[in-house]
Amino acid sequence: DVYKRQEIMNTRVVNNSFGEKDEVGLFALAGTTTMQEELYAGNLRFVRSSTGEFVSDESVYYPDDGVTLDLISYYPYQKSGVGIGESIMQVAVSTTQNIPDDYSHSDFLIASKEDVSASKEAVALTYNHQFFRLKIVLVPGEEENLEDMLSIKPTLSVSGFYTKTSYDFQKKTFSGYSEEKDIIPAGEWGIEDGRLIGKEFILIPQEATPGYQYITLE
Repeated sequence: DVYKRQEIMNTRVVNNSFGEKDEVGLFALAGTTTMQEELYAGNLRFVRSSTGEFVSDESVYYPDDGVTLDLISYYPYQKSGVGIGESIMQVAVSTTQNIPDDYSHSDFLIASKEDVSASKEAVALTYNHQFFRLKIVLVPGEEENLEDMLSIKPTLSVSGFYTKTSYDFQKKTFSGYSEEKDIIPAGEWGIEDGRLIGKEFILIPQEATPGYQYITLE
């Protein structure tokens, strides 16, 4: 039986769901093997169709000896995947998250399911965010007017955060942080409850240094 996969809603940051043409990668491990030892299926690419189904580029079949599979899936898909005998893949956030596609591809999601037996039914995978979202709220001072603040359209950037790291699918850990760059946020300003809201960043979890990471507001 060809194994399929389907997504559970409430996953992506953007609109809280996957969209058409979104791409995910899938690894399959047979029995008790690890990614460093052998992949039963390596970095299969699935693309979400207009009907909400994820469709693979190629057909892969369950083991014919009844061995179960462990499935590991991730978003966004990377053609390079992981190297032979490795379980580590480099992931990154974009510095231009004001561009919708760059913001979406800055997200990093992981889903896994163990001991999957051969079946004609789709396998349901629940994705979990591995990065974090930082929302910015501007609160006016006593002499400031919200409408005036909104009309100015304040610009923001965040500094002092690494934009690249490596994720180990086997250990479920990050390592090797690099490329510290300024990041432009996603979103548009709006007024809610006497505050300006609407700007946000996706950032890689990392150690914070007091006084080192900062936000620039113009």
